[in-house]
Amino acid sequence: MSRQIINQTVLTDKAATGVGLTVSVADSQHLILTLATSNSANCKIKIYGSAEESSPDFSAAQSVTNIWSPIGIYDLDNGSFSAGSSGIVLTGTDVCKLYEVNSDGLRWITVVVTDYTAGKITAHITQFSNL
Repeated sequence: MSRQIINQTVLTDKAATGVGLTVSVADSQHLILTLATSNSANCKIKIYGSAEESSPDFSAAQSVTNIWSPIGIYDLDNGSFSAGSSGIVLTGTDVCKLYEVNSDGLRWITVVVTDYTAGKITAHITQFSNL
């Protein structure tokens, strides 16, 4: 049995609102989001995903020709669920956290920083399948 793991950096020391790198996840069963902050980050993190064949423009509004949605995630530390539209609020103390992304059927994913006022955010998407 072989497990192929792909780790991609989506945000590197992001210090503003905005959309990270779009990652193709069509060939993976599981997605883990790793978040690390520095300089007392104060922002909200959201995960956007799409099941469309072509990558959507996550920085543009949702529409019939640009289909994407916020995606829910599970905190691997305490098991809590964060709804996609609510996101994760980060304030003050720097963190290193792992989340499982609810990725069933997704082809594309990104990490988005909103409500930014301080700090730096780094995010990685680790994708794998249990083969």
